[in-house]
Amino acid sequence: MDPSEIRHVALIGSGTMGAGIAQTFARAGIDVFMVDLSEDILERALQRIHDNLDVFVELEVIHSREKEATLSRIHTTTDIESACRKADYFMEVVQEVLEQKQMVLRQADEWCPPRIILASNTSHMRIDQLASATKRPDRVVGTHWVNPPHIMQLVEIVKGSATSQETVQTVRVLLESIGKAPIVCKDTVSFLNNAIQAAAIGAALKLWQEGVATPEDIDRAVNTGFGFRFPIVGPLAFLDMAGLDNVRDSWAYVNSVTGGARGQFPQALQELIEKGHWGLKTGKGIYEYTAEEVRELSKERNRKLILQLKALGRI
Repeated sequence: MDPSEIRHVALIGSGTMGAGIAQTFARAGIDVFMVDLSEDILERALQRIHDNLDVFVELEVIHSREKEATLSRIHTTTDIESACRKADYFMEVVQEVLEQKQMVLRQADEWCPPRIILASNTSHMRIDQLASATKRPDRVVGTHWVNPPHIMQLVEIVKGSATSQETVQTVRVLLESIGKAPIVCKDTVSFLNNAIQAAAIGAALKLWQEGVATPEDIDRAVNTGFGFRFPIVGPLAFLDMAGLDNVRDSWAYVNSVTGGARGQFPQALQELIEKGHWGLKTGKGIYEYTAEEVRELSKERNRKLILQLKALGRI
C-alpha cells in the first residue's frame, strides 16, 4: 500500500496514548476516527488534546489556526465498525490486556478493508500473539509509541514472524511523514526502548535500596550525566567514543573487585578488539567512521551538548 494513500486512520482507544497519537496524525493532515466506549470518555480525550495544542501554541510551535485545523480532523465515535470501514490504516491503543487487544484486532480484521494494515501500540506483547487473532498476520505490526506520544519522536516498529517487509516499509514511511523517528526491531518482549529503560531503572532502584545515594542524587546522576548525553550519543556509540579497549579493561577491573558481578565480557566486543577495531580512535568499532568523521565528530558532539545546556538554561 502506498503510504500517501493513508488519509483516514481508525484509532481505537482515547486514553493518554490514544489522544496524543490522534493529535499527531491530525496535525499531519490525516483524518482520525477516534473510538472509545462512551461519549464522556471521548470528550475528556478531546479536552486533553485541546490542552496539549494550547502548549504548542504558547511555545510558538504552531499557530492558533493550526490548532483549529488539527481539531477539525479528529472525529469521535463509539461505533468501531463504522470507523474501521472508513479507514485506510487501523491502530489499537487499548489496555495492555492480551485478550482485549486480540478481541479488538479480531473485530478490525472483520470490518477493515483487506488491504489495511492493523497496528498495535503494545509496549510489551508479542506481535505473533496479537496477529493470531486475525486472518492477515502479514499486515499486523507493532508500533510502540513513547509517552507523551505527541512530543516524543521514537516509534518502535515491531515485526512479527509473518509481518511482511512491505508492511514494515509502509509504516516506516507513514511515521516519518508525520514527524516521527521510527526504528525496526524483532518481536521480543519489551522491544528496545522499554528493555533499555528497565535496565537503567533496575540499577537506580538497586542503588537507592542499598543506600548508596539519595533518590535526588541518583536522578541527578542520570539527568546531568549519561542521560543528558543520550540525545547526542547513544550507548553503543558511547562505547566507541570511550574506546572498546578501555571498556574491556574497566569491565575486567569491576569483575575483579566484585567477584564477577559484570559477567563475561561480550564476545562481539572482544572480536572487534582482537581485529584492532577499538572505536573512534581507530576509525572502526561498533560503527565505522570516515577520516572526516574521526576529526570532526567530537567537536560536533560537544557543540550539540553545549546547545542543549543553553536550551535547558544550565549554562
